[in-house]
Amino acid sequence: MTTANAISTQEAEIRQLVAAQQRAICTKDVEQIMSRYADEAILFDVKPPFQTKGKDAICQLWEDCLPYFP
Repeated sequence: MTTANAISTQEAEIRQLVAAQQRAICTKDVEQIMSRYADEAILFDVKPPFQTKGKDAICQLWEDCLPYFP
């Protein structure tokens, strides 16, 4: 596989992941949104508490925020 083909394949995979996450957010599917988060993930935000640590806390954040999404 050439470098250009590898990059093209990787780009396609990334685009698929982004599209899947977008669909999950649009349909407010928390389980699907969380499916790619690691258990020890840390999310940084612009508002207090500025950090959300762990998959359970991030899941709660999504559940709290999704009602405000159109």
